Amino acid sequence: MVRACPICKSRRWHREPLSGLIVCSEGHVLANYRNENNELLESGPHLLHKRSLKRPKRTKVHASNADPKLYHGDRARFHYLQCLQLLFRHQVSTLIRIWSLPPEFEIICRDTWALHVLLWPKIPDEPVHHAHATSSSDISQHAQVGRPEQPAREETVPRTEDEPASEAESEESEENSDLAGLLSEASGSSSEDEAHRSQSGPEGPAQRIKARKRRAALHEGDAATPRGNLSVLMCALYLLRVPVTYADILRHTYALPYLAPSHHLPPEMTQHLTKSTIQGLSPKFPPKARKVHALASRLARNVWLKYGIRIPELNAAPVLWRAVRALNGSPLLYTLSKRLLAALDIPLTLHPSLVSLPSNSPPTPPTLPPPRRHPHENIPPELGLICGVVLALKLLYGLDGTPRLPRDDSDRLAGMPELGPWLDTLKQAKEKTTRDLYTAPSEMGVLQMSDEETDAYLSFAQHALVDPRPSINKPEDDLLPRFFPLPSVPRPDAHGDHIGPSSAFPSNTDFTATPLSRDPAALQPGNKHVVYSHLDKNGTVPEEYELVLQTAAGWARVEEQDVLTVVEVYERRLERGWRKERRKRRLESGEEREKEVRHRSRSALRAT
Repeated sequence: MVRACPICKSRRWHREPLSGLIVCSEGHVLANYRNENNELLESGPHLLHKRSLKRPKRTKVHASNADPKLYHGDRARFHYLQCLQLLFRHQVSTLIRIWSLPPEFEIICRDTWALHVLLWPKIPDEPVHHAHATSSSDISQHAQVGRPEQPAREETVPRTEDEPASEAESEESEENSDLAGLLSEASGSSSEDEAHRSQSGPEGPAQRIKARKRRAALHEGDAATPRGNLSVLMCALYLLRVPVTYADILRHTYALPYLAPSHHLPPEMTQHLTKSTIQGLSPKFPPKARKVHALASRLARNVWLKYGIRIPELNAAPVLWRAVRALNGSPLLYTLSKRLLAALDIPLTLHPSLVSLPSNSPPTPPTLPPPRRHPHENIPPELGLICGVVLALKLLYGLDGTPRLPRDDSDRLAGMPELGPWLDTLKQAKEKTTRDLYTAPSEMGVLQMSDEETDAYLSFAQHALVDPRPSINKPEDDLLPRFFPLPSVPRPDAHGDHIGPSSAFPSNTDFTATPLSRDPAALQPGNKHVVYSHLDKNGTVPEEYELVLQTAAGWARVEEQDVLTVVEVYERRLERGWRKERRKRRLESGEEREKEVRHRSRSALRAT
């Protein structure tokens, strides 16, 4: 029992912090109390010190709140590749149905896809290995969650990395130039190996950020993407010698399963996709032709170097005729363009280094031939063809504001249509293409549409955006067909069954031939040819030439600057060839004159 204060009988005591005295609640000091402090300057042998033991860190296991249906890590990457493969099979079946391709096309696509997968730097493990690896951890986690009063076992859990870094394959230095920078992409960035980096020393902040970004990616490189599927399709079509271009499969018609892939995946696969995986599978726009060509070119080159399989060149004759018809040309323009392209020595393969390869069995081991005389020409083959047609038109018409007129019937321009009516047809086709709802990008707004175009666009949007599978709809979606029923949407014939761009001109166009001129001062075809540089940013290109460039770029699905650059390169090459031939003729004529002088001198000596 607490002792009471002898003065005020209070039993509440407290200790003063400064003096150390015991005081009651009324302030009376407790007598007969002594506070002693023993301060030792040196510790004696009788004092004991408690040793501090460093205990190992214990891994705290908490119950995860994540959705068990969503996949992460290597399991998500493997599932992502499975979705890509299923979408590729849907794309193959769609092309077989729409283009009436033979059934052998599916076999070719399957083998090409297998080679495409084998060239990837890293393939994640199958889900069966993931199940064996996580079974023991799941059991221990449930046991610890069920018995929280027991201490966790002192064991270390190894930290697993999502995916080790690997060296990505880099392109050759021969493609690094101004033209290659405009018309092709780099194949990928190289990275150091993670094991080598851990042995060399501690990582810096920049290296840690790069490693974190690499682990967060779905797959290394850009081959395992929906754009890579299109490159495999192009290689398979080249193997079957189908006259196809990149623009044939890069349209907004949603006929080819590319822009809305979730409509073609079963619910058993879509329930495991995370938000980032869905974004990786669902591109917003079709890619550019030069980006798909960069992947297809790299695939064709690596397949030859590693497996000795040569992908043939483009079936150029039908594609060249389509390029001529895209500019409303005639068979005469086709013949002239063909001769001009043969003189320019344009490669028609996916990679320029595969041009001079033999058609028979490849050597062992497969090697690339020596580089061509004209490097920096890794461009889509159809771009080279349409640029050859543009150059032929430029040599005939000039396209600089000054008309060219033929003088006799043997001139090639005499069989070509007049410049004015021909340019009018190109302008009409451009306006029609601008109002086309299925071209990308479309500059037409909603207020500019007519009633028929609005109905057509709404029908197309219903066909493209609404999932046709009835089992995917949610229970609350049953109210929509009851109160807001949608009419049955027929499949669009003009844009659904035809993936590639059709010609905007009729098969037969009535033109008037270019009249002959008797004026000696009139310019003839090929005279005063002007070469326009792609580096000129002041906009000095004439309107006639710009209209032709825009039409050609829209057909090949490239930028107008790309067409201007390639045409300039061909013009420089043609100029060098012409000067070389002229110099050769001068040398030959000089040698003949020298021989003739020697012959005359010898005959004169014999006469004397």
